[in-house]
Amino acid sequence: MLSLMAVALTGCANSGPVDKAVIVESHYWSELGSTPSEPAVIKPVKRGDLIFQGFNSTITVKSVNDKKIVLDVDGILVEPTPDGRIDFSKEPLTRIVLESGQSIQLVSLSMDAGVRVNIGFK
Repeated sequence: MLSLMAVALTGCANSGPVDKAVIVESHYWSELGSTPSEPAVIKPVKRGDLIFQGFNSTITVKSVNDKKIVLDVDGILVEPTPDGRIDFSKEPLTRIVLESGQSIQLVSLSMDAGVRVNIGFK
């Protein structure tokens, strides 16, 4: 009975690990040029996994199941405008929810150097 109550309180269904993958591609740029990275694949995925860390930003898994992932974002990342530019009036993201099969592109709120991050949940 006690273990059943603990599972209900902690939300075991949202903690993982799940047999899904998070694919992360980052591309750092500055006036000196740019450096794309090789895609990183995180599989299996569980709560607490570090998805991205760089350019004063951190993305971690808040919860995950087979259908969706919730990511906590700490830092200076936003979604770019439809034409790919950075809207400096946007507030940095604090949470991202991706359904299975979805992806998102993020950019840093910076002018002279920055990062573009693509995250997919498959």
